[in-house]
Amino acid sequence: MGTSKRWDLLRVGLCLTVVESLVLLLIVPFYWPLIGIRMIYSRADRWRYLKEAVIRSVVEFWSSAVSRSQLEKRAVKREAVRNDNL
Repeated sequence: MGTSKRWDLLRVGLCLTVVESLVLLLIVPFYWPLIGIRMIYSRADRWRYLKEAVIRSVVEFWSSAVSRSQLEKRAVKREAVRNDNL
């Protein structure tokens, strides 16, 4: 009486885990779309979204690389014009 055993702590932990899992199963489908996370249900959709993300990141990388090289070329031209004017 009045003492707790290991089984008591384990039972409370199991109950809390079950309750937490049920709450998450109920909340996730409503909360994730609000913060911008899309739920993907089929394997084909997963691959499609993955391909789109990879293509988008590659295009963004190369477009930024092209713009950087264009900026560098402009800087070299400006430097050459400055040197000619001196």
